[in-house]
Amino acid sequence: PHERRIPLRAPLCQVTPERLADAASRFPHLFDEHAYPRIVVLVGGSCAGYEIDDATARSLGEGVAAMARNARGSVVIVTSRRTPPSAIDCMEVALGAGEAAVGEVHRWSADRRDNPYVAYLAGADALVVTGESESMIAEACATGKPVMIFPVRRTKPTLGQRLTTLVTNVAFSRPMKRKGTFRPQQGREYLCARLIERGIVHPARDLEAFHQGLVYSGHARMFDGTLDLSPVPPLRESEAVASRVRASVNGGGRTDATDWFEPMVREKSGLRQRARALNPSARSGPRPPRAAPPRRPPAHHRRAGRRRPRRAAGWPRARRSRGRARRCLRRSLRARRAR
Repeated sequence: PHERRIPLRAPLCQVTPERLADAASRFPHLFDEHAYPRIVVLVGGSCAGYEIDDATARSLGEGVAAMARNARGSVVIVTSRRTPPSAIDCMEVALGAGEAAVGEVHRWSADRRDNPYVAYLAGADALVVTGESESMIAEACATGKPVMIFPVRRTKPTLGQRLTTLVTNVAFSRPMKRKGTFRPQQGREYLCARLIERGIVHPARDLEAFHQGLVYSGHARMFDGTLDLSPVPPLRESEAVASRVRASVNGGGRTDATDWFEPMVREKSGLRQRARALNPSARSGPRPPRAAPPRRPPAHHRRAGRRRPRRAAGWPRARRSRGRARRCLRRSLRARRAR
């Protein structure tokens, strides 16, 4: 990777401890009627390659409700603009009704002025997020609370998605030579790589790799129906990126190339100064202009009927044109026939 490239485990988000504290102070009675532990479920919606249908919503609601009953806690399901209405109804049925209900569903509405989304993040004891939304997973991991990722069903790929997958696989393939080394890109690999580089083809998201990266780093785990309230480290990529960019702008984040290039330039200038001190008579100043190369003979000397001047030293030999070569060939053939 490039030396100035900053790899991220999750997208950048605006969830900070200050924003969480401010949202909690603006909605102090949000969890008054909910038992501890409070489980907040963040539900996204259908997108390219993934779908939240009624069966997925029912499975999510039943799994979260069973986990809350075992822990004697409560559930709040927070929907988004992309959540299908039928999926919301299925989750409400799964949570139960009346005294047997273990939670409620917060429906997203465009008419609501104050959105308590960040307040739900601040007051939750554990978070469950649907796996198709990278932004919601990043916001949940930034709180420093236990995060569980619920996998979403993949849809049947369209023709365009199949072509994109094919181009991506060919571009990142590394064929091997007979001696066991990787050969450089050529042919199809080079063409597909250039299509991705120019932005003509955009590779599909690899959500499975994204989930496994968060699980491996300890910021989240996959949903398995069990509740673990152990503290986890918060994922705050925005602070790390801001500090890195601030250091680069202020001059503190010099690259390795600068570290070895500048001493080399200083050493070279010092050698020049020492050489001039040892030999004061050496030329110190701009170099004299080089002599102009000899010019070719003008075109009027090469016209038919005029004798071409003798070639001077340093002049390049004039190449014979095709017509002149043909005339010379015809003359030689006539001379042979005459003999």
